Amino acid sequence: MKKYFSIKIENDPQAVLAALDGLEQFAKESGLLEKSIFAARLCLEEVLVNIVSYAFIDKKTHMIQVHAEVADDKRILKIEIKDDGIAFNPLVMVPKPDLDSDIGNRPIGGLGIHLVKTMMNQVTYDRREGKNILTMIKVQGAAF
Repeated sequence: MKKYFSIKIENDPQAVLAALDGLEQFAKESGLLEKSIFAARLCLEEVLVNIVSYAFIDKKTHMIQVHAEVADDKRILKIEIKDDGIAFNPLVMVPKPDLDSDIGNRPIGGLGIHLVKTMMNQVTYDRREGKNILTMIKVQGAAF
């Protein structure tokens, strides 16, 4: 059994699927619960789509690195996403979404990171050596 999953993808929407499928396969082989696999895949998709869509101000090819590992006897899944896009901390720079207003009157944005923060047990951001580093942790059996 592999101890980790790692992939580098281009900032291309078509490349996102390879990372999602790879993470899902790794999580299944690691014996993670379906609920945790679903949450991890959905959250990774949200983060990667946002990076591909908004992180790069030029039209050049950039690489996005995804690294996942399972620790603590298959109890904890840690996913780290690195990109060299513009500095952006979604945990503080994205406004909290308005969940009470009529959906037609709500401003666009914020629901994705809210979903990530709700479904994962811990989400952190760091900026090091010109890279955004978002880390998501999912604990087996923990509620969303």
